[in-house]
Amino acid sequence: AVQAVIDTFTDDPVNAFYRKIRDKVRFLTLFGEQVYPVAVNEANGRVRLGYLDPALIQSVRLDSDNVEIIDSVVMRTADGEGRALSHVKLNDATGLREGECFYWSINRPPNAERGTSDLLACVDWLDALDQFYLSTIDRVQLQNMLVWDVEVQGADSKMLADYMSRVGGLKPGSIRAHNEKTTWKALTPEIDGRDIAEIGKMLKVWIGVAAGLPPHWIGEAGDSNRATAAEMGIPVTRSLKSRQEEIRWMIRELIEFVIDRAIAAGTLSAGVDRTFDVMMSTISVVDADKVCGALQKLTATLGDASAQGWIDDAKAGEVYRFLLQQIGVDLNPGNDRIDAINAAEALSAEARALLSDIA
Repeated sequence: AVQAVIDTFTDDPVNAFYRKIRDKVRFLTLFGEQVYPVAVNEANGRVRLGYLDPALIQSVRLDSDNVEIIDSVVMRTADGEGRALSHVKLNDATGLREGECFYWSINRPPNAERGTSDLLACVDWLDALDQFYLSTIDRVQLQNMLVWDVEVQGADSKMLADYMSRVGGLKPGSIRAHNEKTTWKALTPEIDGRDIAEIGKMLKVWIGVAAGLPPHWIGEAGDSNRATAAEMGIPVTRSLKSRQEEIRWMIRELIEFVIDRAIAAGTLSAGVDRTFDVMMSTISVVDADKVCGALQKLTATLGDASAQGWIDDAKAGEVYRFLLQQIGVDLNPGNDRIDAINAAEALSAEARALLSDIA
């Protein structure tokens, strides 16, 4: 029943959740905040999401007793009065979430009202890089310019003007003739451009640092090699996983609201099993070949250690699962399967102990 309610919400032609979620996340990172007003059908609890331009946000009001809780979002109106939309939050009396809008924000300190864009830290450097490229193009165009310096011996200004009017501008492939009293020289600007490439690389690296990205992620290999590049990717991966988890909780809160509205409308019973999970793509930069090799060596090592009696099978299983978690495999030690494995390992250990005692 809960899955049907969730599917009704995500598949709604207005919500089009799976199609729009990429843009929702993309513009959340660009603007730092997003406002989604909710329309609830009181008859069946169906929820539809709208969209309000973040530029229309007049203010975000925080709870007077707890600044980490958003109370409402005030949107600008034509009359200048502003319209306050209550933020979706849990009603302690009913145990259900209610409200008029969702306010998603990132990079917002606990006591701040507004979120900020991921580009805020590097926006000045992006502007500098843009100006640098434009000025570099102007510089290249200037370098390609050519002027002719013509020296005519013994000619005064009137004679020079008459000479130039007869010669005119030369086109490519033109033929000119002159005597020994006329000297033609082609002049081009002498501009030293040796530092242009290095300055461009420097600006790109600074932008990458501000965005938390290593040089090779933005096309600048620098001093990186395969080994250092792999190591530099670990902090970035953790940062991306942290943001992914942040988005996961935003989506969870949205789905919880959808379920709460269905319960309030009577579409779902109050005691319904509302368990669900938000499945996200795995973010990993692990080399699969190296991982497989390491797991094979670890398996053999743990097997030898267990055979020698240095560690028991349960401890070997813990070590193996720990390594799997380090490479991004999500194992919940409390789930039924792991509990069953642990129980089987314990029984196996007891059986071996009994056989040893008998022997």
